[in-house]
Amino acid sequence: ILLTQEDFNNRERYINIKHTIGAILGHKAIPIINENDTVATDEIKCGDNDRLSSLVSDLCQARTLIIMTDVDGLLDRSGKVINVVDRITPEIMRLGGASHCDLGTGGMATKLEAARAVNSSGIECIIVNGKKEDIIVRAVRGEPVGTTFKSDKVKFIAKKRWIAFSSKPKGSIIIDDGAKEALRKKDRSLLASGVVGVEGYFSAGDCVVIADNRGAELAKGLSSYSSSDLTKIKGRRTDDFRAILGRKGPDEVVHKDNLVIL
Repeated sequence: ILLTQEDFNNRERYINIKHTIGAILGHKAIPIINENDTVATDEIKCGDNDRLSSLVSDLCQARTLIIMTDVDGLLDRSGKVINVVDRITPEIMRLGGASHCDLGTGGMATKLEAARAVNSSGIECIIVNGKKEDIIVRAVRGEPVGTTFKSDKVKFIAKKRWIAFSSKPKGSIIIDDGAKEALRKKDRSLLASGVVGVEGYFSAGDCVVIADNRGAELAKGLSSYSSSDLTKIKGRRTDDFRAILGRKGPDEVVHKDNLVIL
């Protein structure tokens, strides 16, 4: 199965792929999945197979993601394998170094990003040495091989996992401090009155990043408005929408049901 990022961005295609893989597994066959490099451009690339594996693991609702590499697991500063990671902290991420290796675009850093993504989806991740005999079987049996990254106890619902990890943002919405407070502490939807800027080009229904006016990314969500329409109504009250746009659109720029705090 050859995939691109666009297959994950589009919710309908995403669900169709999920059903296809489910049908293949139902026949007790093993799908082999790769990025469709022949058609993928920078805009629609998943980026690396580590990220692709995390996207597919979540799509399949897998219990465990096993990532094979050429080392025995995540190494600490002294070169010793860390057997279990309960939570991927900034210090753990720093152990991964830069996202590069000679054989591709990945490296330990991208594997840690993949582990962090699936952990948030309730999926355990194990990084093992792929050169060792029977390593997959041993990992599945629960033997202490490689580094095991424990899954989070609290996980997002399926749609919000798709927004948070699978869909790629098409642009950004910049908000003021009042809107930031409403999103992070009051579980509110994002209204146009709290929007101070729009970056990039996106359509209604596209995934966007929501950032504060200092550039810090706060959330991801599905915009109810295109970038051109949002530029016209930013900072305005919902009562003004009809006069500005010539129609009455949704009150919310991003509804809280379509929003994930990062």
